[in-house]
Amino acid sequence: MNIISTRVIRPKDRSSVVLANVEITFDTGIKLLNMHLFKPRNEEGANYLKMPTITTQTGVVRGVYNPTSQEMREKMTKAAEAALAQAVEAGVNDFTAVFEEMDPEAYRAPKFSNFYIHWFDNDKPVRAFVSLLMDDCIALNRLAVIRDPDTQMLAVRIPKHPIQKGRRQVGYYRIQGSAYDQLYSQVIAAYSNRPSPDQDGQTA
Repeated sequence: MNIISTRVIRPKDRSSVVLANVEITFDTGIKLLNMHLFKPRNEEGANYLKMPTITTQTGVVRGVYNPTSQEMREKMTKAAEAALAQAVEAGVNDFTAVFEEMDPEAYRAPKFSNFYIHWFDNDKPVRAFVSLLMDDCIALNRLAVIRDPDTQMLAVRIPKHPIQKGRRQVGYYRIQGSAYDQLYSQVIAAYSNRPSPDQDGQTA
């Protein structure tokens, strides 16, 4: 996975432990949002790129997405630091550093694999939660398979977080166009291939 651009939004309070809110776009066109680059905990430490988390209704904290290797985490952190350095040099709070110019038509197809599904046996619209690997580098978690109670059609919902004091909600990551169509078909296929009850929740 190649990082083609990184957006940083700096807090107005320069004394904040958060250096910037970070968004990273890969060469698949997929964008990860709502990361935070933190200052080092001590003078000799390094900056820390924190991935977003969700607290479930049972109080369990779950990662929304995360890199699967230290190498990928360092790659993402360096991209955030590079974008932040350019923002500081330009004297702006909102800056997008473009590392590779790429036309959307040139985006490559992502690889989705290692589907792990937790099915629900109830009448609620959420039928399952899904985790998977993207290009074997990023784990995407908390995708929901939703059944419309009127049409009975299935949809795949990306986890969202509130903005503008709760007036709007946006996805923690953006998967658009053919990449979303690919994701949808693979998630629904994995969801439909439910194993026997004693294997429930295993990787599909």
